[in-house]
Amino acid sequence: MRKFFFGIFILLFLESYGNGLKLTKEQLQEYEGKNGKIYFACGGIIFDASNDKSFKEGGKDHGFAGKDATVALARMDYDKKWIGLDPEEAELSPYMKNAIEKWIGVLKEKYQVVGELVKNSYERVDM
Repeated sequence: MRKFFFGIFILLFLESYGNGLKLTKEQLQEYEGKNGKIYFACGGIIFDASNDKSFKEGGKDHGFAGKDATVALARMDYDKKWIGLDPEEAELSPYMKNAIEKWIGVLKEKYQVVGELVKNSYERVDM
């Protein structure tokens, strides 16, 4: 039930900011910086970090560029094995799930929301 409400929250949030991009994890990888754009995801929301030096090559957050950072942020463990891992497969504790919600709030204050992470490429809508 909580997953359902979280999904509704994301849809309402994105509706208020326009449709935005809908990217799969594979499509998100195109935005790791080589094309000038750096996007990353957390909690199903895609953020634009293109202007953040820490996400550029050699920066401390570059490992998140073009990836889903949800599990790594929830665990506060930035090992490569957690970056890009599907949150549904990661067996996150209630504490970690709560941490994701807090991270989303922090990230929304710092980065522009550009879309949402989807499972199927047919749902992709370009801006």
